[in-house]
Amino acid sequence: KHISVVSGHPWTCGPSSGEQVVPGPSLASSSGPICRICHEGDHSAPLTSYCSCAGTMGLLHSRCLERWLSISHADSCELCHERFPTSRVRRTLAEWYREAPQQRRALCADLICFVLLSPIAGMGLELCVQGATSQATTRQIMQAGSLIALSVLLIMAFVVWSYFTARYHCRSIRTWREDNAKVVLVPRRDDVRVDVEATLS
Repeated sequence: KHISVVSGHPWTCGPSSGEQVVPGPSLASSSGPICRICHEGDHSAPLTSYCSCAGTMGLLHSRCLERWLSISHADSCELCHERFPTSRVRRTLAEWYREAPQQRRALCADLICFVLLSPIAGMGLELCVQGATSQATTRQIMQAGSLIALSVLLIMAFVVWSYFTARYHCRSIRTWREDNAKVVLVPRRDDVRVDVEATLS
């Protein structure tokens, strides 16, 4: 894969473009150390070292690192190769609804089919049962049995279709939530919060 060093925000190119995103090195600007991913200082969030990179090379905003790890599907530093302390949090159903339009449209289409087919299946079942009852009263056992078998097949087909459709959508939603899980940094004892003034001195 082609590896590109990001000069701005690391999520401008992601896995969809076939490139692996690698944050550029952190530099110390005139105002102090900066995050090596977004190239901003500690005015918006504190800079923290989560790996073994020395000096300003290891300075990162936690939100920048979490976003980069989520997009790149990496779990370790690309420079020192130390694993970051992370956990993966599955996305919510609301996020799936907003960010998976194709799956959402397929689910809505199947829900509409279910709403339309439910009364049709119910009416067909009722007509078959009424016909079977009428045939049974006139001692036409074969015709009554055929109508009963038809009603059973009708309801079974509807139930089987509903089951496999619901199963497909549940599996599709679960897979999307797992594949697009958010990476969250887990605090640990040896995490070092960088003092900017001490670094500059």
